Amino acid sequence: IVLVIILPLFEMTTYPENDYSMKAWLNSLDLSLASSGDVVFQTRVTHFEAFYSDKDYYPVEVSWDMLNGTAGTLRLTGKTPRRPTDLLKISADSGLVHSVFNFGATHRTTALCNIFLIAATIILMMGFSPLLSNAVS
Repeated sequence: IVLVIILPLFEMTTYPENDYSMKAWLNSLDLSLASSGDVVFQTRVTHFEAFYSDKDYYPVEVSWDMLNGTAGTLRLTGKTPRRPTDLLKISADSGLVHSVFNFGATHRTTALCNIFLIAATIILMMGFSPLLSNAVS
């Protein structure tokens, strides 16, 4: 019973499991680029970056392809992680606007919770093993 109560607590830091804001923002940037041009797009990118300023993950780069064949990349103020596995590339539905996100802090928090989960499981197993031993004897 204790395991059933304690073990889910270590998963609390991973919620929400699905964050659709990244895709929504990229679709919005795609629409701004297609309909309004560079000035509005640059303003929307600034708002996009500000939206993630208080989150554990954030965009580090935005790139786009225009229908006329031109392309561009904008490096944002977020730090690029040391590990390539901490990067996540998200694309708009049209596939013309892409952004790379840094999930390093989120991955570190998840790893730390997994360490505590393993330690708690070992402690609980060691704590209940004498009780089980006494019950069998």
